[in-house]
Amino acid sequence: STINGNAFGRISAIDLESWGSPLWTYNATLIDWKTIEKCQSGGVACNPAYHGLNGTIATNTFVPSAYISAISAAARNVFGMPENLDLNGPVSEGFGNLPRNIEVIGSVPFRQDSYSKYLKPVLVRPNLDVMDKSFVQTLNIKNNDKHEVIFERRGAILKVRAKKEVILAAGAFGNPIIMQSSCIGDCDYLESATNCDCQVNNSQVGKNLGDSVLTSMQFASPFPSANNTPGTIAAGFYKSPGFVNVSGGPNMEVAFASIAPGGNVILLQLTQLRHSGVGEVKLYNNNPNQRPLVTFNFYANPNEALELVDQFKKVRQTFASLNAQGFLF
Repeated sequence: STINGNAFGRISAIDLESWGSPLWTYNATLIDWKTIEKCQSGGVACNPAYHGLNGTIATNTFVPSAYISAISAAARNVFGMPENLDLNGPVSEGFGNLPRNIEVIGSVPFRQDSYSKYLKPVLVRPNLDVMDKSFVQTLNIKNNDKHEVIFERRGAILKVRAKKEVILAAGAFGNPIIMQSSCIGDCDYLESATNCDCQVNNSQVGKNLGDSVLTSMQFASPFPSANNTPGTIAAGFYKSPGFVNVSGGPNMEVAFASIAPGGNVILLQLTQLRHSGVGEVKLYNNNPNQRPLVTFNFYANPNEALELVDQFKKVRQTFASLNAQGFLF
């Protein structure tokens, strides 16, 4: 919630529908989104049918400058996307301004994150201990459900025992590594690589890794003051022109933002949201501090590279159109 430029983007409704779970649809999760959000921008982007107004996390969609507005209009024409005034609404395709997890108090913007809004206020609870600078090494699965977590903290090896359950939430890379370090996974491989005693045999641990590729570019303008738009991220979500058969929602994102203090540099980010290549995360040896073996298999389908090439061509067409209008880059 902090490192992504405080961008506040939801998963698309069509992606949730594609999961095939009645518990994970746009309508089923909408009440949760509305509960956490305090939308401050007003207008369509704060439609109370899709957005909360009194939640914990403030969101703001900042008004773009003439330069960002011109880029958005030119990109819509070149990419063939409609304007979308609420990218977090039920339809994600189109081009609009992406909300940010920033609260405006008076006229002063304040960055937020889930730590400051959710965790920090409850650190005083007597039934909560947060141990930073801790590195989980293994889980010891017990038949009586009194599972143990062994971890390193500031040079010492410590152990905690669960009274009920252990919830593992270490991310797409951390989860499988902790499990494999605990000899939970493909036991034939783990026993040969780490000489461990198998606790749970599951060949799918660490498999089915998916991710997306982001490519950045920068364009400079000779008119810095005209381009200064703090906080605005113009973003568009769309489907590729058909090099790859894409199921579900948009598979491409194009985003523009002003990044230089004087506002003379536009950051452009092209993101391929879907890849047919599936990777895996694999434990290297019995040393939990050793970097894992990660295979992504990006561009296993070479046609996907054509999608990126098509995006670059469209971006160049966009800025060529802007230069023709006098917005020089």
